[in-house]
Amino acid sequence: MKKERSSASVFAISFVISLAALLIVIMLVLSATMLSPDRLSAASDEHSSPSDLSLAYYRPTQEESFSLLLIQCRERNTAPTSYTLVHFDPVEAVITLVSIPPETESTIGTRTDTLNGQYDYAGSDNAKIGVGNVLLTEVDCYARIDENGRVNLIDALGGLEKTLSTAYRQGNVSLPVGNNLLDGTTLSQILEQLPNSIFPSEGEFLKELLEQRLTSELADKGDFLFNAFLNNTDTDVTQFGYAQHKKAMRYYLSQQERRVELRELTGTWSDDHTVFYPDASSIREINQIIAKQ
Repeated sequence: MKKERSSASVFAISFVISLAALLIVIMLVLSATMLSPDRLSAASDEHSSPSDLSLAYYRPTQEESFSLLLIQCRERNTAPTSYTLVHFDPVEAVITLVSIPPETESTIGTRTDTLNGQYDYAGSDNAKIGVGNVLLTEVDCYARIDENGRVNLIDALGGLEKTLSTAYRQGNVSLPVGNNLLDGTTLSQILEQLPNSIFPSEGEFLKELLEQRLTSELADKGDFLFNAFLNNTDTDVTQFGYAQHKKAMRYYLSQQERRVELRELTGTWSDDHTVFYPDASSIREINQIIAKQ
């Protein structure tokens, strides 16, 4: 008999969702400074016109959406602890984050295993295929990151400003009343104890982070953030891939009504809690959101 999935079962994967947001922020920021495909081999061409990036008459298409599988590990060389699918839809101006348990059952060819089993069998690319098979859609790329990488990427983005009406003291973190600029280390410590007086949930943290950092002003940090992304992840994302989506990303940044949505893959667990079976209805719902039209 299968047990209904409880809120406690997703505690291990809540830690990674903020990383998904950080990576997508970097991808959006890079779009404003990334070279176009026809300039990749001629970056110093002073005669190239920036008019290619004009948004005056541009409207994105569904084909310009993309999805990235974020694979969270405690350390760079250890097994994954969480998976989060990050989907970018420029048409609707929405970023969708889908948390997926590592124990989710997935079939690739004739081999059925958990996502972690598929990862152990053939690495990150295999896990990417496995998630795509679960959600009945194509996953474009992956990025594997550890906890130190999370801290570094938060710092690269400039941290998060938070105004407190009461002082916060928990563990090694002590924050006074008023405006506080929280760095990656401080935020990671705060997010270990949820809910708390600063963030009621991981989702609320993400919304605040994206509201502050998804701005056109970050475009000037494109090269720096791209290097930070590469230095803190193992990924199959390429410069050419960024270039293909740069205008759609710039369009997203220009939209006043851009938003982020969190989705959870629901389902049931095996009696020994080692395998997670997604509900067909949940798969259909998520697929309708992220599948390319």
